[in-house]
Amino acid sequence: MVNLTKCNLGYSLKNIPLPTQNAYLKSLIHQTENFIRRLRWKVFWYEKNQSKDEDIGSDEFDEKFGLKSNNSPPPIPALFDFEGELYNMISNVKFSKHSNEFENKMANDLKELKTGSKVIVEADKTTNLYQVSPEIYTKTLLNNITKDYKVGNSAEQKKVDDSTRTLASALKIDDRLEKYSENQCFITFKDHKENFYSAHPCRLINPAKSDLGKVSKCIIERVVSEIGEKTSVNQWKSTSDVLTWFRNMQNMKKPRFIKFDIVEFYPSISSGLLDRALEFAESVTDLSNDEKEIIRLTKQSFLFNDGQCWVKKSDTNFDVTMGSLDGAETSELIGIYLLNKLNSIIPKEDLGLYRDDGLAIIGNSNGPKLDSIRKKLHA
Repeated sequence: MVNLTKCNLGYSLKNIPLPTQNAYLKSLIHQTENFIRRLRWKVFWYEKNQSKDEDIGSDEFDEKFGLKSNNSPPPIPALFDFEGELYNMISNVKFSKHSNEFENKMANDLKELKTGSKVIVEADKTTNLYQVSPEIYTKTLLNNITKDYKVGNSAEQKKVDDSTRTLASALKIDDRLEKYSENQCFITFKDHKENFYSAHPCRLINPAKSDLGKVSKCIIERVVSEIGEKTSVNQWKSTSDVLTWFRNMQNMKKPRFIKFDIVEFYPSISSGLLDRALEFAESVTDLSNDEKEIIRLTKQSFLFNDGQCWVKKSDTNFDVTMGSLDGAETSELIGIYLLNKLNSIIPKEDLGLYRDDGLAIIGNSNGPKLDSIRKKLHA
């Protein structure tokens, strides 16, 4: 049993304490430079598109999948005066001291959290914070890692980096991609679970990712959108979508509902399940072999703890991680595949999926029929 202390700050974590003058100025300068950089690029491409005499290479309009260029934009003479006045505004910023009881409390709370000897762990779906000793946190983190992961090696990571480089070069985006990031994993507490105070369930978050996930995200978004249009299944994006569906069912006689949940949705996605979903997607819309390879390659995930590389136990190197760049889109692809499989049990207009939560409405049904449907859903 984990010995933890709940931190009740008494206010929303969205409240932001006032920064120091130096921190504010650094942030202001940084954001201003980013704004000018984006503005220069915008004007550069506008003028280039307006030019009728200059030949524009076709590669300049290749799909970049939202990846930012590392190149610096050229100076734009038309913006010189504007940029100068903008920087003058920063140099003329004046500060005055203001404080109140709430700001002082936030500053003191932040100082106390930073100087404390315990690790601060966030809750998974609430705003709660918990304090645990470094030893207990390290042990709990390792227990959650070893549950599903085993120690990997750098050769596997290099192989994925090499494959990513080859695909990126073919897409002409190799100058925009970084190598696989080795960010430290961490856990959050699932304090919304009923057994939290006895079992302390955690969610393992893996922030290590490949930039190729941004490409995969764009591909899967297009595929899921096209499948949704062609199959008309109910893959809800928001609560309002669910309410709209429900209102359209008002005329059904003696309706009964079936609610189901896909337990541990991300971890339960295997390479075989993804392959079946991709095969289904290919039968409905256009999906090239290179696009399928990109989607599969981004699932060759690595988890890092104290510099050590870990890979999945059950399905070597295959993992759809929480926080991955295309994780949500991958789950939507699997979800739309499952919805189409379930059409043989429940009519598609009476069934829907919102992330990992499913809801079906069954008209004029008795207990045995509902139980039969439930068993088929679990089969």
